[in-house]
Amino acid sequence: QVREHDTPEDLWMILYNKVYDVTAFAKDHPGGVEVLFDCGGVDCTEAFEDVAHSDDAVDMLAPFYLGDIVPEEHKQYANLRVPRA
Repeated sequence: QVREHDTPEDLWMILYNKVYDVTAFAKDHPGGVEVLFDCGGVDCTEAFEDVAHSDDAVDMLAPFYLGDIVPEEHKQYANLRVPRA
């Protein structure tokens, strides 16, 4: 279902087994909107970690949280970080 949301007008991504609708945030993303478009509809945890985002960056995602992916699709991450509410 997440894979269907990969356009600039409807942009979801998976991060640490959680789904976020970042459509409204995309234009304000400090790294540029194109980076988020590359992550649209897929798990972008590795790309997120490669950039070494701060905990504050993780916290910025909280308002965009939609839900968790189904447990069968969970991945294991050495550094599991989730937004603080």
